Amino acid sequence: MNQYGSWYKIGDGGRSSTLMLPPEYESVSLDWGERYEDLLQVPSHRQAMEKLDSAGLGRDFATKAVRTLSCYRPDVQVQQEGDLIINDPRLALAGLIFMIKESARFNTFRDRFAHVWDSDTGARFFMQELMCCNIYSWAKISRTLLRWKKDGYPTWSPKAEYDYLKNMGIASEKNALDAVGLVYNLNFLF
Repeated sequence: MNQYGSWYKIGDGGRSSTLMLPPEYESVSLDWGERYEDLLQVPSHRQAMEKLDSAGLGRDFATKAVRTLSCYRPDVQVQQEGDLIINDPRLALAGLIFMIKESARFNTFRDRFAHVWDSDTGARFFMQELMCCNIYSWAKISRTLLRWKKDGYPTWSPKAEYDYLKNMGIASEKNALDAVGLVYNLNFLF
C-alpha cells in the first residue's frame, strides 16, 4: 500500500497468481512480471543481475526504494527530489525483493548486506554469485538437502543429481549448508 491508500499487486501479464489480496482491497495489478528480468525490462537474467549490481544495494538504496514505492502512482511521473528517491519504481521494487528474498535464501548475500549496511556505497557482488542466485539454483540446493535429510543423512555422494551443485562449487553437505539459510518446506516436496 502506498501513502495514498492504494494497494498494488505484481502480475505476470495475465497469469493468475496464487497469492492475491482479498477483493475488498481493490488492488491494482501492475503487469511488471515476477522475474528480475521482467521487472527490470531487460532480456536476460545476467543483464538483470548487472543492473542490480550497479544499483548499490544497501541501506541507502533500501531507504530510497521505500520512499519511491510509498509515493508510487502509475498515472503520475516520478519527479526527481534530489537524491532522496529512485526514479525507476521497477528498480526500487526489484532491489528490495533481491535484498530481502535472496538474503533469506543465500548466506553469501545476507552476510554481504550485513557487512556493508552502514556504508554509503552499498554491496557489490561478483557476477558468478549473482548468477547462481536464481530460483533454480536455490531450489536444487534446497531439494538436495531435504532429500539428504529424508534419506537419513547418508554420505554425500557424487550421484547425477549432485553434478549441478558440484559445478557451483558445492561438493559436500557442508558446502550446501553454508550456502543457504532457508530451504523449502519439507511438507510441500515429499
